[in-house]
Amino acid sequence: MKLIAAVFFLTISTSLFSQPEQSTALKDYFSKLPDNVQLAVAVIENGVPAFYGFIKESDSIRLIENKDALFEIGSITKVFTATLLAHCIVNEKIKPQATANQYFRFKFKEKQPITLIELSNHTSGLPRLPANFVTTEFIHDNPYKNYTISDFQQYLKDGLKLNAKPGTAYDYSNTGAGLLGTIIGISQKATYRELVRELIFDRYEMTATYTSGNSIQNRMVKGMQEDGSEASNWDWDAFAGTGCIISSVTDLSKFAIAQFNPGNKELALTHVPTFTINDRMKIGMGWHIVLSKTGAEYLWHNGGTGGYSSSMALDVQHKNGIILLSNIAQGDGGIDRLCFGLLEELK
Repeated sequence: MKLIAAVFFLTISTSLFSQPEQSTALKDYFSKLPDNVQLAVAVIENGVPAFYGFIKESDSIRLIENKDALFEIGSITKVFTATLLAHCIVNEKIKPQATANQYFRFKFKEKQPITLIELSNHTSGLPRLPANFVTTEFIHDNPYKNYTISDFQQYLKDGLKLNAKPGTAYDYSNTGAGLLGTIIGISQKATYRELVRELIFDRYEMTATYTSGNSIQNRMVKGMQEDGSEASNWDWDAFAGTGCIISSVTDLSKFAIAQFNPGNKELALTHVPTFTINDRMKIGMGWHIVLSKTGAEYLWHNGGTGGYSSSMALDVQHKNGIILLSNIAQGDGGIDRLCFGLLEELK
């Protein structure tokens, strides 16, 4: 194995990996992954970003320039969706107590009111996916592509069944995030994609962030399944607010640094705890608020699609952050361990 030699090279070429713990963390991250896995890294220290890129080739890790490379960011999209809600609340376009039910002309099968805040913090009681998610048009390698607004409305009207009373329990829900994105579009008489570009991407100068990969396939790092085989990119219809965004560590660092400015009122609102999950974690609007072993509070979200994984953690108090984007689907939480480990080292 050439991993140790590669990590030693990194320790003398970048300050980020100058500590043994960080070098070991990087080695551990890549050790079980196949060749051609890339990792794009943004390190934000005291509000200033630095970028690093790595790729595994023939059991070695080498440096690569990938700070502007495009990856699917998966569920980190939910933070953007919640930010749209916060924008609408701050600008008095949506009332804080607004409910999902009021935006549709039909009645939901379950008549209990669900607030938009509960959609943003996964306490709506909605299941992870709708009961009718696997339609006749379902594509296993591109699961969200053909789930339409019509399918979604049919579910809300005839198939909705809550797992818990809204506001009483945390239960991570793609259904809730998809519904929130849909409702924000309805309320503002625009599409989710139009709103997220106008109100977030343009505002924070995220000039290389997209909500569809149709026109940028040649600019995206090719995604891989866990076994190293090629993965299909994911397309989104009704569930766009759940995971449609494609971005780079450069652009995400702009969004991250904006979180450190309390003058960005809609961002500050997303940091306010809205529900306590357990003694180590709360949730705001979109952001999970994690209590570290050292007592610091971090904003955090991760993401995963069929061929990509991502993790983003921010220490707002110290204006520090780590953003990781990778082109492989991972189910073992390795990218989150690396993300939190690096952020702890920044302290």
